[in-house]
Amino acid sequence: MKKFVVINQALYLQNGLIGLNQKQFEKRKRYLSKTKKKGVYEINSQICLKAGEEILLDESMSKKMRGRVLSSEDYAETLKKESENPGDDDLIQEENHDL
Repeated sequence: MKKFVVINQALYLQNGLIGLNQKQFEKRKRYLSKTKKKGVYEINSQICLKAGEEILLDESMSKKMRGRVLSSEDYAETLKKESENPGDDDLIQEENHDL
């Protein structure tokens, strides 16, 4: 399993295995079953994950959710780029306003 971050909007999952921290598990425990592996749960009923939440997914599951999750590494790189170039969007809007 690999660490991912939910991006853009809420993500709904209905089945499969998911890795959660204890706090995330406590909020959703009535919809999950524990597995032999610590921190990994089987989804029994639909769960909702908010944008920004970090989760563990297997690679095959993450491929089905492209555009909904980013690997932690890619997410960190995106945040780094945004912090290095603050205000780029404002510059584009100002240029278009002059037209």
